Order: sequence, then structure tokens, then C-alpha cells
Amino acid sequence: MANGGGGAQVRVFAAAVALQLIVGRPPGEAETWLGWAAQQPQRLRESGSREARAAAVAGPILLGQVARWSSGLGVVVEVAILAGSFELGEADRRAARAQGLLESGQLGSAAAALGSRMGAGTLDEHRVASAAIAELARQPESYLAVWFSYALMGAPTAASLALRPVLQSAFGWSTPWLRRWTATQPDSVLGTLTDSSAAAATAAVAPLLRGSAEEVLRGMQDSEGGAELAALAAALDRSLTVDGVVVNPGAPAATAADIRRARRLAWLVTGLLAASSVALIAASPMLRRLAPWVRNG
Repeated sequence: MANGGGGAQVRVFAAAVALQLIVGRPPGEAETWLGWAAQQPQRLRESGSREARAAAVAGPILLGQVARWSSGLGVVVEVAILAGSFELGEADRRAARAQGLLESGQLGSAAAALGSRMGAGTLDEHRVASAAIAELARQPESYLAVWFSYALMGAPTAASLALRPVLQSAFGWSTPWLRRWTATQPDSVLGTLTDSSAAAATAAVAPLLRGSAEEVLRGMQDSEGGAELAALAAALDRSLTVDGVVVNPGAPAATAADIRRARRLAWLVTGLLAASSVALIAASPMLRRLAPWVRNG
């Protein structure tokens, strides 16, 4: 972890968030830059040569070790490793494109901008707007577990979350032991914490857009959708149709105009969760004393 205590760790975190906002998402299907880098040796392996297969095995292992040693390699490396471990802003960019296309009446292009596979018979403004808002609601899944892991346990643990799917792809074919190890999911306590934190943050910022925190919490309890999706639908006071499920039924149907409101709300949620991560960094020394499983990466 960054030398200099919590203050240095906060500076690394802030720099990593700024860097990720600047560079955006990597090319191709990888969700993070760390995942993209780990995929390159795998592509060499698929070329079939002996040297390429050796690089496919050694590359991700070396990348994983660099991530593990990042605390001792300097602040710049730690910032790069952390920034490469999460993704921030892609959901907003896709939603903005879909919003513009919807407002110009291009339903099919708007759905394609979201990667939606809705059939032509099911395309309408409400369903496409619902898909865009759903992406915004789920945006914390791409960064929050990494942020909380970094706050509690440092860059190596945060990086391991981003690398795990890639390692599974690279090594899952090798042995049953590697298949089981790479398939292991992040701690369920951390998953529950991040899901509930994102929903709670939505409830907290809802009044800033003339919403009601009480209505958001009530909507979360009554909805069949996930916590984050239900919270955002209630904060917008709109019903969404996502994967055939109606979220927040009884409210007016979401339209293209609601995507803009959802984008503002999603960025407010991101800001609050970033502040919460900074607070968690400040509290982590005390938590490490109280909980043995919270340790330095």
C-alpha cells in the first residue's frame, strides 16, 4: 500500500479515479485495462507456437505478481494498477448515445448502442430507455468492489478482483485445481456490502433531484428487481421494464427524457460512493485491528 498512511492512499485513489476517467474503457471485450493486458498472452497462445504458449502461461502470472508487488514499486505503479482494475463512465457514455438516438427517433440504433438484443417486435421507447437506465443502475458493479477492496486491503487485492475472470479464461483449461481456484468468487460479505451500499447511496442522493429517500427505500422493498435497479427506478419515480420484469410498477413509464435524469443521479451516486471509499480508507487502520481478515495487501 502507498507509503505515508491513509493520506497517501487517498491520493493514490483520487489519482486512479482521475486516470480512469481520462483513459476510459480498453478496446475489445475486456472490461478493465488490467484484464485487457492479461488477455494479450492468451491470444499469443492461440497462435499455436511453443514460444507463444509459454508467454500465455508466464504473462498473466507475471502481471499478477506486478499487481501484488505494486505497493513496493512506487506510487505511479500503484495508481496505474488501481486505475486498471475498474471501469468508470462507460455506462454513462452508452446511455448518452442511446438518449440522443431515441430523441431523434432512431429506436433500432439506440438499442444497438446499448448492445441490446431486443427483437424488432419488442422495440419501443420505454423498453430502450429502461435498458439504458438499468445500465446506469448497475454501473457500481464495475468499480465499487474494487474501491472497497483497495480501501480495506490495498491495490494487490483490488487488482486480483479484476484479474480473476481473465485468469479463469487463461488457466481454467489446465487442471481441475486451477479451474476451481480461478472460479472462486469474491467474498460474499464484500458483494453484499457493495450491493447494499450502491442502493443506499441512491436513496441518499434522491432528494437532490426532488426525489424522496423514503420512497426509494419503500420501492426497494416492494420491487422484484435488484436493489440498485429498484432504487434508481424509485428515485426517478418511473417504471422500468427490464428482461420482462416491471420494476416500480404503478409509476409513469420511463422515456428518453428520463435517461438524462438517471445519468445525473448515477454520477451523484458515484461521487457519494467515492467519498465513502475515502472514509473507508481513513477507517481501515481501526478496522484492521478489530477484524483479522482485513489486512494490508
